[in-house]
Amino acid sequence: MKLDITSYMDIYYHEYILLYTYRVLIVATGIATPNIPQNVPGMEYTEGYEDISINPDDFEGQSVLILGRGNSAFETANSIYGATNVIHMVGRSRVRLAWATHYVGDLRAVNNALLDTYQLKSLDGVIESTVDEVQFVKEGDKLVIKFRDDEDDIQYGIDNFALREPYDRIIRCLGFKFDMEIFKNEARALHRLLEWKYEQVPWPSMNAPITELINMIFKRLNEASGTYQMFAVLGDIIILKNDGLEFEYLEEFPLNLLHQIEEKTGHSAQKIIAVVLQYGTTFSGPGKDVFSINRATGEPAEAHHSNFLHPVFYYYDSVPTEAQMKSMTRQEILPKPKLMHHIVEDFLTIWDAPVSHILPLRRFIEKVLGHDLRHFFAENCLKMALTHSEVPLSCQQDFMQGHGLTGTQTLWTHAKLAGFV
Repeated sequence: MKLDITSYMDIYYHEYILLYTYRVLIVATGIATPNIPQNVPGMEYTEGYEDISINPDDFEGQSVLILGRGNSAFETANSIYGATNVIHMVGRSRVRLAWATHYVGDLRAVNNALLDTYQLKSLDGVIESTVDEVQFVKEGDKLVIKFRDDEDDIQYGIDNFALREPYDRIIRCLGFKFDMEIFKNEARALHRLLEWKYEQVPWPSMNAPITELINMIFKRLNEASGTYQMFAVLGDIIILKNDGLEFEYLEEFPLNLLHQIEEKTGHSAQKIIAVVLQYGTTFSGPGKDVFSINRATGEPAEAHHSNFLHPVFYYYDSVPTEAQMKSMTRQEILPKPKLMHHIVEDFLTIWDAPVSHILPLRRFIEKVLGHDLRHFFAENCLKMALTHSEVPLSCQQDFMQGHGLTGTQTLWTHAKLAGFV
């Protein structure tokens, strides 16, 4: 039986199975199958990370070669190195430490014990090389690595080849083939993109008077998870409206789509501020000394030299173009803005200090808008209204609009007793 529900979705009933068909199908299954190179002779003699024993006793006194250089390779080494004779690890690129690159997929400190045994001369070793020119040969109950074009005469071969000793086991830790992987914050962004594209539901947003912008920004900086976990990938976008008197706030928008913000969200935009969490552009990376004595700063005036994760604000008086996005260098997260502001890095990653964090940002926003964003008590607003031709925005939008306590008989009685009326 087939039941037509809408123009884009059908439901099929077949016995006790309910099947759905949709206009859009997203396959985000993550890990699929192990990565097994097919061009290396003897690869069939190797064992896969997905199949090996996790009992160290099974490796007692054995010489083990591990192919790979990621967390799975080092996890394997960590679990067995107390029982083995020797562990060698070979990978095509140098070790990338997660605390140096800030990418959680690189080597985590909890897995890197093999680096200690390597550097402390405990026989274990790590080598940068590929397996494209070698073959794995079984000789008795041992596995030997040989060059494919190795000459029979030893004088033409390499007699001090680092991996010339036979191994009892060779373990593949070469990762997996991915179809697609989406983190939860990216999945939410994808949902919002598709919801606008197919259902004309605009990206969720919040509108408020511009005097509420500072509070909104710091609430997001200190509570949001998406922009923190997906730093430099997702960012909050502030759309300035009504000559800067109001704003519209969009959370966790993909920064690489900033030039398409109108067509991707359903919100018109011209003047915008992108709020991004990012590391210093020259701080991280393989070979960088991320523990140098001057690795961090606490001075607000030096905020642009911050190395650790910190908020950066990009102001554009018009949305960046596709050409500008494509012309960025690898170190750039967004095209060059008209104005930029860094909030100084914080050891606690809590940005709430009145002088170091809030005041510099307020002054930046005031420069962008050309308005005084300070908040004033009603008494001060009254004095300024009587002595100045203009009053600050907070007075205009609150005191001068008659906003205040709702009049009640109880309030009137209290005011009379206090001598106010």
